[in-house]
Amino acid sequence: MKLTKEWVENELKHSEALENHRPPDEEYAFYCAVRDGDMEYVQKNCTAEVFSNPTGMGVLAKDPLQNLKYHFVITAALVTRYCITGGMAAEQGYRLSDFTLTARMPAPTSTRWWSCITLWCRTSPAKCA
Repeated sequence: MKLTKEWVENELKHSEALENHRPPDEEYAFYCAVRDGDMEYVQKNCTAEVFSNPTGMGVLAKDPLQNLKYHFVITAALVTRYCITGGMAAEQGYRLSDFTLTARMPAPTSTRWWSCITLWCRTSPAKCA
């Protein structure tokens, strides 16, 4: 019951806020671009630093760096699943995700983010299908 009460209070507090999350279609387009190996779209997205732009990101942690890391983990998980549905071998996708998150957890800079996403694109482009 306490959690329900906290949720209701939180919802009332934030329901009239002007901040909104990004439309899901923007995220889906990015995941599909990675899955399909559309390096041009991915590079434009990374160059524009869409991922690290907190506007529309949602707050998973009060600390901005931790918030960005949480979003990176979520993105890695979703990119992995999109690549698997695109034909990448499931275990290869999960190992690539594990590798990226454990061995190369990037500082949230566009350069490091780009290198991680490029790794997925090179592993999964239309070769997925």
